[in-house]
Amino acid sequence: FIKTEYQLVGLLRAYSEVLLRWGFNKTISECDALVVVNEATRKVYRKFLSDRKIKVIPLGINLNEFPFSPPPLNQNVLSVGNCIKRKGFEYLIKAMVKVRKEYPYALLHLIGDGPRRTYLEALRKKLGLGSSVMFHGRVSQNDLLFAYRNCRVFCHPSISEGFCHTTLEAMVCGRPVISTNTIGSDMVEDGQTGFLVPVADSDAIAEWILAMFDDDELTYKMGIKARKKTEEYDWAKIARKYYDLYVSLTN
Repeated sequence: FIKTEYQLVGLLRAYSEVLLRWGFNKTISECDALVVVNEATRKVYRKFLSDRKIKVIPLGINLNEFPFSPPPLNQNVLSVGNCIKRKGFEYLIKAMVKVRKEYPYALLHLIGDGPRRTYLEALRKKLGLGSSVMFHGRVSQNDLLFAYRNCRVFCHPSISEGFCHTTLEAMVCGRPVISTNTIGSDMVEDGQTGFLVPVADSDAIAEWILAMFDDDELTYKMGIKARKKTEEYDWAKIARKYYDLYVSLTN
């Protein structure tokens, strides 16, 4: 009976995959346009659809909701996201060991909750970081805005990302960003609005955090450029792109 049950489960999974693939192919083949959030995703869908049907329109942001302010000259690092493996928070926590050797009062603020929070808290203890790594859990929108404005640099150490909206929020506030070089980091211009680092590289993360702490002028200039870059993502402009697309399809 058990063998038969396993066989049945296997057949159902195989059938589900076939059905999903059929539905995906049918939907793709019949669409007039496919909207993706970045060029990297566009390259993926070129395998299934004519390039002329694929339109890149990123997610947007309300610029007025996140007012600009100059980065404070403190040693506060912020990261925001769910405590899951894909977010790569352990590499950022490990980077703080090196950062604290140069700046003993440096603080890492982590906003978000999830299944790996217990593991991350244990890692903090193991590395002897104590209260220099602070877990805030889920916070209100006002507290989130305060956290963006109170950090000197925002860090996004994700292993994999489609589109990182928290990075966009930090940049709107005028914060330089240290991000892993993943698909979802295309709004970060390396050396201009922040720095791109390899995935799972704590030493590289620490290096650029220290570079921000060492150079007040660099921090300020990158913050200005970060805010300027996000004007491309203004919801008014994004909405116009969707409107123009719909008009072109109806015509």
